[in-house]
Amino acid sequence: MMTYMNNIHHLYPVIDKSLPFLSAGWLINRDFNSLDARQLFTLELVRSIASHCILSNISADHHRRSYYALANECHGRAMVLFDKAATDISIPTLQAVILAALHSLLSPQQANCAQLIGLAVRIAIELRANDKQQGGRDEAKLQRLYRVTYCIENQVATALDRPALLPAPPCDQRVDTAHIQRTLCDLYRIQSRFRSKPDDAEAIVSLDHELSSHIKHLEGMSMDQGKANVLATAYETRLLLSPNDDEAAVRLLETYGQPHYIRAFLSPQWAYRAGVAIISASGSKGSGQAIQAYSRCLVFLEQCSRTWPSASALKKSLESFALKQ
Repeated sequence: MMTYMNNIHHLYPVIDKSLPFLSAGWLINRDFNSLDARQLFTLELVRSIASHCILSNISADHHRRSYYALANECHGRAMVLFDKAATDISIPTLQAVILAALHSLLSPQQANCAQLIGLAVRIAIELRANDKQQGGRDEAKLQRLYRVTYCIENQVATALDRPALLPAPPCDQRVDTAHIQRTLCDLYRIQSRFRSKPDDAEAIVSLDHELSSHIKHLEGMSMDQGKANVLATAYETRLLLSPNDDEAAVRLLETYGQPHYIRAFLSPQWAYRAGVAIISASGSKGSGQAIQAYSRCLVFLEQCSRTWPSASALKKSLESFALKQ
């Protein structure tokens, strides 16, 4: 539970902290049978997501196999309960669908990521409309889940060059790095605005200025409790706006190496983009920093290939690109 709450929940505050299995006195052997279907679904999926997070920082094969097996077992038990956890158009259903979508970012072969995100988007839009009609009774909670859905959808939309359907949530004009989930949302809003007007030079200057403010604040923060992922998203956004920015590429790869960074199946694609930027900027005779960053990129892609085999193809493609320079 602590792995999930310390690393995922700060970025994507989906589940309620009032859940019984998050209380200090709860014991799985004693209290497991007291959970209802939705709570069991949440518990099993949280355990699976946490196991995948731990996998990112394990190199020993026998330990990886153990956590991979645990992740699969928990996911299997959770999905048996999915129809009971997602029964209607409600906040608990949205929470269940978002949690399943989050899992698909770590293990895309076990679910249709686009389908789950699309379902979350439709539920979020309908719930928001219903809540306005009812006087905003669940406004704060719904806004939080809406932001999470927006972040997940745009994370995939940018990396895979797909359209995003969920309208952007209200924007807070302040740079609020103390609330890292809102900062993450701001970064994906910048990505979305760029994708809508990629050739608008004036708009890009404005977006770049906004992004620089976020990066300046984030770089002064310690990389714990999800902050490494937010900083990585900031550098990914910089590469989106300026694909040849080798400095952002170097810093992105450094951030990927932080122990608190949580990898998703999209991370290798950004690492590849960073590698291309570094190689293109340095040419055939790269500086020491460029060579080190390129090597770091290859190592990262190799590590990712143990979880997502497609990263191996990206690594080979990058090596081939480097040889041609």
